[in-house]
Amino acid sequence: MLWNCRGSLFIDRSVYRDWWKDDTANIARVYVKKGENVEAVRQRVINTLSSQYRLLVLTNREVRDWIMMLLDQWFAMTYNQIVVAVLVAVLGIVNTLTVSITDRKRELGVMQAVGGLRKQIRWTVWIEALTIGVIGLILGTCLGAVNLYYTLGMIKRDLGGIGLDYIFPSAFMILMVPIILGAAWIAALGPAEAAVRGSLVEALEYE
Repeated sequence: MLWNCRGSLFIDRSVYRDWWKDDTANIARVYVKKGENVEAVRQRVINTLSSQYRLLVLTNREVRDWIMMLLDQWFAMTYNQIVVAVLVAVLGIVNTLTVSITDRKRELGVMQAVGGLRKQIRWTVWIEALTIGVIGLILGTCLGAVNLYYTLGMIKRDLGGIGLDYIFPSAFMILMVPIILGAAWIAALGPAEAAVRGSLVEALEYE
């Protein structure tokens, strides 16, 4: 790992050695006795060895905070991708329903002409949108769970053996259910209104 004021870069040790001609890169863990002042021990290590080696001395808490910072950045990017994915899904549902309603425009008009209520037609469109949302939730949950499993495996392999336990985000998925279904319903509002405002005259003339 290369670390400077601009950030960190993870590379294989052999690559680092080949490019920088430096075979001194290493890591050592120092265990402090109970009751010892960690900061004082760190300062003694720096004072003793800094003249011979280039040192980066971190406490367990600092390493943990650094790893958590990396994870927070990663999850922030993931959450941004989720927002974009929801917006794309909404546009996709709008497009799908618009095409579907255009194809069934006369059929829907005839339904109104023979006594179908506008509320019934709206519900037909809404249920269609919610069905699309449910299918998307199921597929997204299954594929996302698999992707998370393999992503954690890559982190353990590529980040020097840092292992992260696989925990399925159940609470987050429960939160996403009303969000996705709500987005699907909102996406269906426009197409549903377009469906009930079709011309009955055109529908009857066509039939």
